Amino acid sequence: MSRIALAFIFLVSLTTSPIAATATSGGPILDATAKQSTVKKDIPPKKRRSRKKITRRRKKAASKSRSRKILKKSVPKPTKRTPKPKTRSRRRPSNSEAIDSILAFGASAVKEKGGLRILYIRKGSPADTLGLKTRDTLLTFNGRRTHTQRAAAQALRSWKPEARLSAVVSRVDAKLDNAPGRIDLRGDLIRLESRTQSWPRPIERDADSLEPKETARAQAHAAAARKRMEDPLKTLKAPSFRVAAGERIWIRFPKGIPQNLQKGDVLEGETSSTMATDKSLDFLVIPQGSRVWAQVVSNRTKGRARVIRLVVYKIGLDGGKIYPCSAMVRAISGTDHSVQVSPGGSLVAAPQDEDPLLVPAERNLQIEFRKDLLILEPLDFYRTGPGLWLRTPAQSGGRQLEISHIIRGRSAHAAGLKKGDRVSHINGRPVDRLGFSESILMLYGSPGTNVELKVFRQSARSVERVRLQRGAGYRNGYGLTLSSGKDGAYVLRVDENSPAYRVGIRRGYRVDSINDDKLAGIPKRKLAALLKPVAKSIKIVYKPNDRGLQSKSINASSYPYERSMRRRLKNIR
Repeated sequence: MSRIALAFIFLVSLTTSPIAATATSGGPILDATAKQSTVKKDIPPKKRRSRKKITRRRKKAASKSRSRKILKKSVPKPTKRTPKPKTRSRRRPSNSEAIDSILAFGASAVKEKGGLRILYIRKGSPADTLGLKTRDTLLTFNGRRTHTQRAAAQALRSWKPEARLSAVVSRVDAKLDNAPGRIDLRGDLIRLESRTQSWPRPIERDADSLEPKETARAQAHAAAARKRMEDPLKTLKAPSFRVAAGERIWIRFPKGIPQNLQKGDVLEGETSSTMATDKSLDFLVIPQGSRVWAQVVSNRTKGRARVIRLVVYKIGLDGGKIYPCSAMVRAISGTDHSVQVSPGGSLVAAPQDEDPLLVPAERNLQIEFRKDLLILEPLDFYRTGPGLWLRTPAQSGGRQLEISHIIRGRSAHAAGLKKGDRVSHINGRPVDRLGFSESILMLYGSPGTNVELKVFRQSARSVERVRLQRGAGYRNGYGLTLSSGKDGAYVLRVDENSPAYRVGIRRGYRVDSINDDKLAGIPKRKLAALLKPVAKSIKIVYKPNDRGLQSKSINASSYPYERSMRRRLKNIR
């Protein structure tokens, strides 16, 4: 049946029902029922079914919510966790972002070997306030290396405008403005640092007027500042030397070694000779007079013979620190055979009963280090020498000391001293009164000081006085360092006291020719060959910055040059 037929039958049934009949007769209650019937007539049956579905869904949702509330009450609440702090992304900036950040800083730079070359600086920008200039090579920025533009941009990210900004640049001298733009024409390293922003000065108050919280905060800041000051001092590395195992040095005991020694007794002595750092004889690492401590590890008696074994376990440098060590006796001085040293390092003696000493005070013992000894001292501890060493000749009677070593490139070599020449006085004092150890000690002193020797030369058979400089190096040549360019060679460095410096050649000058050989575009090997010292004088044509061409003749000679003491110590290590 169709829907229309069903609706018609439904309407007919309504008209024939008793409710419809009472509705037609009137009355307040019948009118209400009639209204309800009319409402039911307007709602189609399909919608009534959908309302039933909605009520069912609502009942299900209500039952679910009630069950959820019951579960929430039964299950305990979890503890609240502190949220993790959001970390900033460490994404490296792209090339375009790096260029934009550098431009915003007020500079324009290009990548170069070793750093960034500054091409332009905007006036009034942070880069101009810092002190950057064009043609500078930016090496570090806020403690970070700036080998690329990305590295510089990453360093700029961590900088705040109110904080201090620092940089290290390689600045080319203004005299080299006409030089070709090459990497090897860099100048000296310069540290730049910006000024901190000045804030208004707060109102000063006495310590009594501070509150307890302010006092505690001030004390905390002071403790943190002291810690920051102490940390760099602890991490500062002093020059260190390693005395290798097998090295030997002479010691002596001023009170001698008594006979009544027992196992475990400790003797205190001192070094009677000095020890240099290496074959260059530049520095003394163990000076004469350093304290040593030796312990008796065994004491035996075989008839009239006494066998005592000593071990040196500690050494205190004269003017320095105390270091633990391990050394054993290897030899004893003197021609008296009443005391000898066994191959194992023991003292074997047969003393007289009335003699209280096993080894007299005037005899020295030679000890050998069994393990490496690391010595760590500040720069002012080490003494430098003039580049020679002495020994006691067999047929001098102790009145003279013979030169046994001459170090090339030092003051003694530049003065013309030879191996075999004899020294009779050091700084006006005769060596026979000083003794060997004291004479060696007087040769060494602070860098740059002088020592005067009275020397008998074997070649000239004459006596003369020679003044030598301690710690000075000597070179033989002209003292020039050049770099070739398109229009000539430019002077990169001139050593002071060199022949080129004495005739007036300075850094930044342009050299056109050497012995009529043009230097424009000359290869490095040929330029080095022209600067090689020769017996004859060479002719140099150069041009100062403020004058015309000049010509000078220069002879190669030996001249002193200053070299950093820390660099020499680094080379020795």
